Amino acid sequence: MSDALIGKQIQKLDISNNALGPSGALALSDFLLQAGNLRVLLINNCGLGIDGVTTISNSLKSGTPNLELWAMSRNRAENPGAVKIGEALSGLKKLKELHVFQNVIRLEGMVAIVTALQGCPDLEVLDIRDNYVKGEAAKEMGVLIDKSKNLKCLNLSDCNMEKEENEFLIKAFEVLKYFFF
Repeated sequence: MSDALIGKQIQKLDISNNALGPSGALALSDFLLQAGNLRVLLINNCGLGIDGVTTISNSLKSGTPNLELWAMSRNRAENPGAVKIGEALSGLKKLKELHVFQNVIRLEGMVAIVTALQGCPDLEVLDIRDNYVKGEAAKEMGVLIDKSKNLKCLNLSDCNMEKEENEFLIKAFEVLKYFFF
């Protein structure tokens, strides 16, 4: 299937809810390396695991993507995969939406993602629910909120935040004129 996509002017690819696994991610790699027209990539709940998430992220990092929406939730990225997502995000300057919920992302991975997103000026939607936003990750989230002037939707539900983490976010929200949930 991936070979059939190469050379096509695909702008949106939704392969969510398929058992791709790491092998499927590898098969998709060649397409992603040359998918300069791709704006929307939905690859949720595909059983990618750390290896598959790493493969997809490396392909996006090495390719010439102009992604505006990247959704890669429920793939068990964990910290190693999340670090690779962060590396890919550093090159996605046109990104408007990121969905990486339910990926068992903890401190190191969350810091990598949130720090990389600080370089995405057009970010409007961030859904990282059901991961962990603790300590340094919460501090960097506060910086992201402050820098993201276009942020309209932020889903932090079930991120195990406590008083310290909430204080970082409250300070960031205090500087915003309008904020709607």
